[in-house]
Amino acid sequence: MEKATASSDVKGGEVRKSDYSQNRKSRSPRPSPQGPSSPNKPCKATDLLPADEVPSGWTAGESSVWLAFLCSCLVGYLCLSDGEISALLTLSAAFYTLSIFFLVSNARVCSITTQAFCKWHSASGAAQPQSASSSSESLQLFSISHLLCGGCMRPGSAGLFAIALLARVACNLRRPAYLPNDRTGDWLYQTLEVLSALLLLLLVGVVSANSRFCRDFAKQTKGATSQADGNDQTEGKLAETTFISGCHFALVTAVACGLVLKHDMNESFFDDFAWAFALYAETLAFIPFISHQPFVISEQKAGACAKKEQTSSLTPEGKQLVDYRYQKNPVLARRLWRQFLFALVISRAIQMVFWAVTFEEFAREMDMDAVSERPTEQSGDLSQEFKNNTLDRQGVPGSSAATLNIRGWCSLVATVAQLCFSLYLMKVYCSTQGQLEREYFDNRKNTSERKDKTETSSCAAIGTSASSNADAAGEDEVKPRSLVRKRFVPSPK
Repeated sequence: MEKATASSDVKGGEVRKSDYSQNRKSRSPRPSPQGPSSPNKPCKATDLLPADEVPSGWTAGESSVWLAFLCSCLVGYLCLSDGEISALLTLSAAFYTLSIFFLVSNARVCSITTQAFCKWHSASGAAQPQSASSSSESLQLFSISHLLCGGCMRPGSAGLFAIALLARVACNLRRPAYLPNDRTGDWLYQTLEVLSALLLLLLVGVVSANSRFCRDFAKQTKGATSQADGNDQTEGKLAETTFISGCHFALVTAVACGLVLKHDMNESFFDDFAWAFALYAETLAFIPFISHQPFVISEQKAGACAKKEQTSSLTPEGKQLVDYRYQKNPVLARRLWRQFLFALVISRAIQMVFWAVTFEEFAREMDMDAVSERPTEQSGDLSQEFKNNTLDRQGVPGSSAATLNIRGWCSLVATVAQLCFSLYLMKVYCSTQGQLEREYFDNRKNTSERKDKTETSSCAAIGTSASSNADAAGEDEVKPRSLVRKRFVPSPK
């Protein structure tokens, strides 16, 4: 009887163990921490910056470009220049060409970055039709090209700069009055101007294609049309119309200034008008260019916009933009934008110094040949007239408007305005880049802390689960033995 009972107990224990093993096999496997890969989940970008690289740091590539450019300028000065003051005009043209090269490179990288982000955004499934208010708020609060690339050029502004430079090239290729007096004015200055004009035409094509792509992507994101969506489209068209009207106004104003304030150094109406029009068109083109950049209207508005961006609840598009702007290509685009502004500031500063020294040459000189051809009775007070003109040129107010050199002063004011606009753009970039730097380091710090907490909690959870499994297995093994012992221990009675 005792053997039968023992055999039945052993069989019962084997049945319980087999049921436990079947239950373990029937359990669903534990999901991985990374989660299953779904087709709608965006693939994580692999072009991340190295851990020790700062987004605003000066890279070896930038240093190499500047070193090669400065060596070229030194060789040009030693071999192609006579060392006169007019060589500053050629040096300014060289820096301007370099700035446009950086701008074209920025526009190209910005186009690639924008298209890559739009594809990444579409693959994430967040580009499904949303409500009109949320999508409009996201698209108005975050401009893709500006947030990712630090700044960009619109087709209207690029067209104004291209028209101005083409007008100056047309003037300088026909007449030599506005060319440098040394050997750099023989062919080097004209070559730099032609190269800058070709780069600006290329820039117009690149920014037009990028603007068209962003506009199409915005239309796809908005989804189905509604009354609010129609209002948003109307506001977008109104803003676009306002910008185009501003470009047209700047163009008409430059034509008027060129007609009224043109000089007579070439003794040709078309050539003198082309040069004056190029100067004032290039100055006025900065106005729509600056007004389109983010956070540049005023310090107060910039602070309000930045505060709104930080405090407002971000839509999925805005969150993805904030995460994506620390990738490799957006950082490269912002670096190229910085180099463009730096070269532009140097170019405008050299140009202002040159015209500040030589703008008195624009003053109308008295035609001595015409005076000498006058009859003796009409030219008796020649010395007094020459004395009055000489005093007027030295700054003493006179009655003749021609001796005040108003056109020369207006040209100098235009060059000073270009320098001020360039410095303002550089200041805005430095302030926005400083904010990005703080956000970047805060993001890295939060990510590292979150990663440490996750690893600590996962290790603790794994240890707890392992100990609980060990205790459960020990109980399962001890329970049958305890039961058997209790059954087979003889009672004291």
